[in-house]
Amino acid sequence: MNKDEQYIRKCIELAEIGGKTADFPFGSVVVLDDKIISEKYNEALQNNEVYRHAELLALLDAQKKLSKDELSRCTIYSSVEPCPMCAFAIQELNIRRVVFGLPIADNGRIYKVENTSGRTDKRDLS
Repeated sequence: MNKDEQYIRKCIELAEIGGKTADFPFGSVVVLDDKIISEKYNEALQNNEVYRHAELLALLDAQKKLSKDELSRCTIYSSVEPCPMCAFAIQELNIRRVVFGLPIADNGRIYKVENTSGRTDKRDLS
């Protein structure tokens, strides 16, 4: 197993923890020089703050620990392709590399949502 796979597995572990807290199952880690700087899972539902995505939380934590130069040398790993909001933050921080497990078109299939008709079915974003 290569290092990217190891870090993606860590993201999946974090996503499982987040999913057990009744939140969406997403996880993210920020890595510099083969060392995990920050690891977070989604907290959007448990805190009722929709912007508390795993990637943003991991980046905010990494910002507290690293200089701008160090951040620009980081890789961010995510269980799922970052959404546009998270992608913007990644770009603004000049994060060098992004690695994710599932493409965004598939991420809606890993949880259920209730639609306005009251039916519960899997969300398909493709």
